[in-house]
Amino acid sequence: MDLAGALDIGERDGRIPLIAAFVGAGGKTSAIFALADAAADFGVTITTTTHIRDPRLEKDRRFGRVLIDPELARRRRYPSSPLLCFATMRGAPPLIVASGVIAEEGKLVGIHPQRADEIAAQCDILLVEADGSRGRPIKAPGAHEPVIPPRSAIVVGLVGLDCLGAPLCAATAHRPELLASLTGCAEGETIEAGHIAALIRSPDGLFGHCPPGSRRVVLLNKAELLSPGRIFALLDLIRHDPGRADRVVVCSLAERKIFEILELSGTGSKNQKGGVGL
Repeated sequence: MDLAGALDIGERDGRIPLIAAFVGAGGKTSAIFALADAAADFGVTITTTTHIRDPRLEKDRRFGRVLIDPELARRRRYPSSPLLCFATMRGAPPLIVASGVIAEEGKLVGIHPQRADEIAAQCDILLVEADGSRGRPIKAPGAHEPVIPPRSAIVVGLVGLDCLGAPLCAATAHRPELLASLTGCAEGETIEAGHIAALIRSPDGLFGHCPPGSRRVVLLNKAELLSPGRIFALLDLIRHDPGRADRVVVCSLAERKIFEILELSGTGSKNQKGGVGL
């Protein structure tokens, strides 16, 4: 199984186009580009509603054109504005769409979330980086976060497992004060598995502001850094009280491996063994 299958993203049930939003911390951009590779047979477009690192400045990113249009920062297209073309051919590298560039930061500026439908209509799969984390492995969202397109069918919430065993502080977490409030881990204390589980199940946590009906998949990244026992202990906590999560995927984006899949929705939770390449 590849990353597209693990996240339940692809051409299924006739639902095309599909919008998938990525939130949280610990590898959103890497997950988006890995998924674009896994879904290479489809027409894939990548965008953001916040900011994303300009892939033209990064190594080993597979992409096609980078389309920048300031019009996309607006809530809706004015009648006098030309109809924009974002068509992405199947099998071609993903198109990158943004509304601007912050050259001094090496980042692309996002689109208005209401414009996602317009872009998605011209591709099979639209992947949206919908949250910011300043490179930290874990975060709690602010009141205005994340910025998820309203028709997102899937929301992928990331946590970098390198936060486990580290102290809760600004170097480890984005918005540590909010994370402390949500999880009960005081600033300066060690982040434990129970704190990650609390972030996932909290209504204001990892899946806050998700559109109704969206499928919620937790992506636990950097699993190569943990022993199997620590991973299974965390999965047991999530299984016991999953909150709004429908599935958990344990992976290493760096090593391109899926270690475990825990299905939480439906008739009951069940594990699927991973260990396969992304």
